[in-house]
Amino acid sequence: RLARERDELRVVADQTGVPNWTRALARVTAALIGRGRDDLVRHAGLYHVSAQGEATWHAFARAILDGRAVRVTPIATADFPTRARRPAHAVLDASRFARVFGLGLPHWTELLRECLRSPAEPPPAMPKAS
Repeated sequence: RLARERDELRVVADQTGVPNWTRALARVTAALIGRGRDDLVRHAGLYHVSAQGEATWHAFARAILDGRAVRVTPIATADFPTRARRPAHAVLDASRFARVFGLGLPHWTELLRECLRSPAEPPPAMPKAS
């Protein structure tokens, strides 16, 4: 919306994280649950699930707006006042999850492309045969 309304977007460039898409997280979670209770109990523990790669908010905004006629200007966190404090580096290591379960997410740029091509709402689930 802001890209349609403004000529310039000022986006924080000194905070790094990993953009994730909830549908991709839901798919990998469903695959994990589909393995059954015994497998989940056997491998109980703390795991991180996240897309691969990392990006600043600025890089993420530029990727979203690729090809649009809007200037995306990098700014410092100090130039973007917000009540919420954000860490400068918030990249989760999902390698243990991938190693233990053989599941994972692709690079965040691949998820972004899929997200931007997808309809706003997922299609309704097919009823299960009885």
